[in-house]
Amino acid sequence: MPFKSIVKKILGVKNIVIKKASMEDGKIFIDVQPTKSYACRCGCCGAKGTYYDRGRGVRTWRSLDCEGHQVFLRSDTYRVYCPRCKAVHTNLVPWAPHRSCFTHRFEQVTTWIALQMDKSAASRYMRIAWITVGEIMSRVFESVSAGADSPLDGLVNIGIDETSYKKGHSYMTVVVDHDRGKVVWASEGHSEKVLSSFFAELGGERCKKIKLVSCDGAKWIRNCIEKYCENAERCVDPFHVVQWSMDALDQVRREFWQEARREEAGERHKRGRPAQGEEKKSSLSTAIKQAKYAVGKADENLNENQRKKLELIEATCPKLYRARGLKESLRIIFSMEY
Repeated sequence: MPFKSIVKKILGVKNIVIKKASMEDGKIFIDVQPTKSYACRCGCCGAKGTYYDRGRGVRTWRSLDCEGHQVFLRSDTYRVYCPRCKAVHTNLVPWAPHRSCFTHRFEQVTTWIALQMDKSAASRYMRIAWITVGEIMSRVFESVSAGADSPLDGLVNIGIDETSYKKGHSYMTVVVDHDRGKVVWASEGHSEKVLSSFFAELGGERCKKIKLVSCDGAKWIRNCIEKYCENAERCVDPFHVVQWSMDALDQVRREFWQEARREEAGERHKRGRPAQGEEKKSSLSTAIKQAKYAVGKADENLNENQRKKLELIEATCPKLYRARGLKESLRIIFSMEY
């Protein structure tokens, strides 16, 4: 295979002519130009136009690195008058988006890396500025969303919840599509007004097609579902159900702890320290108070000390032990296969 054909395969760009490749100051420069079919095309809309002037002349675009060396595509550019836009724009190049100094593949890889890690790490890995990562992600999002269908189309089973960001000082409302496993809508704030804007954007026809909405027990979410999704069934997610059972279990534990304290308050305790060799007896109220994590933990996560506390509770507080068993049964139900 000829050298130029190999370079085209590496770059992954069609409609391109390779002139030459050179090494300058440890950087690889590949001189290229578009094919004749791409000559005198508008960089914005791609329509055929007429030559206007030289414009910026020679330009370079950053491509993906090769064995640690930065790779740049270099080409002579000019400006074109576009009859469709009725304006003068830089000519279209097939390897890079308009008004960008990076190739398509470089921007796609940068966006994927930024989705896997924070922007600071992505900027260091790609050797670009931190703010440039955000600009690249915005361009890729615009290009993908322009040719894609609306994420709000075809919603049947959705989930609604709020989450915190900026170290927990701010909240945002997030809507996910359970069938596709993707986030389809998000907005700052968490209130009935914020969620109503989502259903207003969704529209009445698409609201009627929603069959199931999973959420927590928030009143503002329930009100919106009853108002806009008349055909939907509200389903509380397992996390919050188990969380409510944990709260109820802890309430039972506190009641037994208070009852044990009242009974021990009337008993006379022997003054002074225990005799030499005599073990200090721990009160029942103290044992119940210190058993909060033992009662709340799953059986497979208990350590030896917590198992002993549960044995004591089983012998002295059978109702509390039974309440814990109900909590574990509920948790197991949600972990079972359909």
